[in-house]
Amino acid sequence: LNLALNFVLIPLYSAIGTAVSTLMAELAVFIVQLWIGRKYFPVRFMDKEKMHYLIGSMIMVLVIVPVVMFTDGYWLQLIISVIVGVLAYGLYLLAVKDVMFLNIVNQFIKYRK
Repeated sequence: LNLALNFVLIPLYSAIGTAVSTLMAELAVFIVQLWIGRKYFPVRFMDKEKMHYLIGSMIMVLVIVPVVMFTDGYWLQLIISVIVGVLAYGLYLLAVKDVMFLNIVNQFIKYRK
């Protein structure tokens, strides 16, 4: 799948085409592994607890994309994106009172004392 997509996407989009084809191939492998593996390991995706992480990730992306669009320089983009992304994700998990996140924060505070 990756090879076929590379033949199509690289002439049109060069390096971005390679990245997209690899992402699509890996996503296809992931889906097939989930589909086959469900027989042996039951997996539930849409638990309430897991939705916090999905929503937090979406918020993080929505905050990071404008930073990347309006910032020049690779290293500056990277540093600002990491800081803003971590803050957005962490503040969201704090706002919804995610148990695992609160435990990590408490352990960090306890360790710092």
